[in-house]
Amino acid sequence: MAKKTELQRRILLAAYNNPRLSQSQIASRVGCSSSYVSQVLNRFDSLDAMEADIEQLNIELGFDPYADLHDDWTLDGDPDWYAGEDFNADIDKAIRDGVEGLKVLTKKTKILIRKLRD
Repeated sequence: MAKKTELQRRILLAAYNNPRLSQSQIASRVGCSSSYVSQVLNRFDSLDAMEADIEQLNIELGFDPYADLHDDWTLDGDPDWYAGEDFNADIDKAIRDGVEGLKVLTKKTKILIRKLRD
């Protein structure tokens, strides 16, 4: 994924989610000039707009939108339960958080698939 500024991401999301908006309407929504909207839309394509949507989802879920999914994940320090905390409570919370995250991801994925089919 190409790194985008927050403004570029907002422009792409506005255009992607509202395909009937004019460039000046997008500019009004995101707070920039219509010429900058034109530059961003000319630089990035619809795939970049979909990536911006995924990046935004990652941000909402608390993930780094540019994290490399192939990096090895390591634990920094001992987990809380290692020092005598309740292991089962930590696991239960992690499972609940994971399920909630998957619900959001599933909903967002269905929306993206519908958009790609249209």
